[in-house]
Amino acid sequence: MIDTSQPPIPPTAEAHYYVRELLVQWARWATGVDTSGLGYSRSRAYSAEASGGYREARVPLVNRDVPHLDALIKVMPERERVVITAHYIERGTVRDKCARLGLSKGLYHELLRAGQRWLQHEIEIIHERERMADQTAQVVGRKYRMGAAVGGKPTTP
Repeated sequence: MIDTSQPPIPPTAEAHYYVRELLVQWARWATGVDTSGLGYSRSRAYSAEASGGYREARVPLVNRDVPHLDALIKVMPERERVVITAHYIERGTVRDKCARLGLSKGLYHELLRAGQRWLQHEIEIIHERERMADQTAQVVGRKYRMGAAVGGKPTTP
């Protein structure tokens, strides 16, 4: 299930950790670990391991920014995308990943941080656009209601 509620926009100091957590969720979502890639459990909806005679539903929650993140990763600069994908999706140590990609450990981490910063910036832009759209919708809604309240024809949005 995708959480459609608007998460609070993290302050810039915390945004780095927010993006890292999103990347972990994205990796699980993209690889289908515990989900079908759409936020739905691959296993039965109810756990047979429940105690006390009841069964507990298992429905993983996916942050609404994860699909945005997936789309952003597909269009981000190639070197950063390769490192982000290797870091969060591929198995193995950083040393193994560096060898496979032909990168030094320092360059690997530099590209990883650059990719995280790029994603952070793009997600902040998405959040800002959504905030602006919400504000516009509220203003239009108020004008529409005000027009109807004074007996005139409501203005069309």
